[in-house]
Amino acid sequence: MKNYPAFFIVVLCIGLCGCDLPTKTTANYSEPFFDVVSTDSFRGDGTIGLNWRTDKGTDSYIVMRGTDGIYGVNDFSEVYNGSETSWFDAGIETDIRYVYRLDKRNKNGKLVGQETAIAVGVGKDTEIDRNEPNNSKNTATLLNTSKRGTVYFFRFSDGRTLSDTDWFKIKVPQSKAASLRVIEDNAGLRSSFYIAVPGKGNISLTADTVVRITNESFSDSYIYLEICPVTDEFVEPDSSGGTIRTYTIILDSIGDTDGSDPGGTDPDPGGTDPDPGGTDPDPGGTDPDPGGLTLIRVGQIPIPEEQIPIRVP
Repeated sequence: MKNYPAFFIVVLCIGLCGCDLPTKTTANYSEPFFDVVSTDSFRGDGTIGLNWRTDKGTDSYIVMRGTDGIYGVNDFSEVYNGSETSWFDAGIETDIRYVYRLDKRNKNGKLVGQETAIAVGVGKDTEIDRNEPNNSKNTATLLNTSKRGTVYFFRFSDGRTLSDTDWFKIKVPQSKAASLRVIEDNAGLRSSFYIAVPGKGNISLTADTVVRITNESFSDSYIYLEICPVTDEFVEPDSSGGTIRTYTIILDSIGDTDGSDPGGTDPDPGGTDPDPGGTDPDPGGTDPDPGGLTLIRVGQIPIPEEQIPIRVP
């Protein structure tokens, strides 16, 4: 019998049975999804913290950084390339506005750019206040004496903003009123902030403004308020830029609704009245809506339309 090479026999058998020769295959991977990095500015250590979500379709993450100018974002350049999902950008300069983009390289080595998915950050040595995070009603800081706070507002050339507000809550007994002030550092009488009461509008401030909030419900209640930036005080209208500013919110007293305190409690028994000569601009006024909480603006420079109590449910 004639002998044939082994490989010839294998090929002949495959051909006769109609089988295909084995071929090289490529694994199928999911494509990377678009993602926007989360930024953490104002850390106090001269860095901006960045983090992003894990993507199983990604082999490496690439952080691209640009700077925001008057006419738009300057060229992006690569500042990180790796497999981690967080990174601290230490190569920043003070008062520079930064724009970040997260590109990805998929499992097959293909670069996937995400030109429209960008995030913003600001280079600052200033650290945000210790009350953070208190930028929502659910995370409001309890106010029982006084607190230092910071609020910032930055606008970028494309209209994006980076901003902060601070929420506080005060526990006020039934039929009692809380009196408080917000004093901005190095601002004189002028203030860069206003107080927002949920669902009921805003209260403008000056350094000598006293805000009195009355609990007219039938039980002890928390009242909530939000310290917000007057944006035009932080950056010129229709311009890019911004700043961060510091304030002190002071709870002067919790007492009767007429400003006296025969049965109330003073949160700072050693303190003094910042306006001992002040008068109630509406001593004979009546509450047009005696339910819920009322908010009255009282100060040396009264604004008549803001002397009307506002009902807060």
